[in-house]
Amino acid sequence: METRNEYLDQILQALQSGGSTDEVIRNVAKGLTGHGYYSSSNGTVGTPIVTSQGNKTPLEFDTVLFEDYLPFGATTFFTGGRMTPQSKGDTYSCRIGFWAASSNNNGAFSVEMDISAAGDGSNVIAKKPVRMISGNNEFEFYTVDLDMFARDNFIANGGLINVEAVDGNLSIYDLTLLVTKTTAG
Repeated sequence: METRNEYLDQILQALQSGGSTDEVIRNVAKGLTGHGYYSSSNGTVGTPIVTSQGNKTPLEFDTVLFEDYLPFGATTFFTGGRMTPQSKGDTYSCRIGFWAASSNNNGAFSVEMDISAAGDGSNVIAKKPVRMISGNNEFEFYTVDLDMFARDNFIANGGLINVEAVDGNLSIYDLTLLVTKTTAG
């Protein structure tokens, strides 16, 4: 709430000084939302990340590709193995991309966001199942979008992004994560 009041103060100051509020409002609006883009040093063409059918693997995005359009006050959206929201009440969209292949013809996987402190799957706030479109062990590129909002548990724990091999053993590589803050709380 403090940040929102600071933005309102900027607009009020522009009004009181007789200046134009257009530029101030544009700058405030640009600073409320933003995005960061990350990749993983794990999982390559030669050595993919393999998850056996019925198991989950947490996805680590340990490389910052860019964070030059983060919203005001944000320092990152992914740290310590978890997606980290900025403020309570914010909404976010996460786009997870990777090359994937299943050991089964037209296999399946799911991607989820778990905000439990233990990362044990006890508080999944978003999950997307995906049926694969290729033959067994044929790699295709997939993107999975998860939308969510930030409340106390998400702020406290961050979000662990897991992939689950649902139908067949799953191999993935070249992981990317785009986190977009879509609205400010």
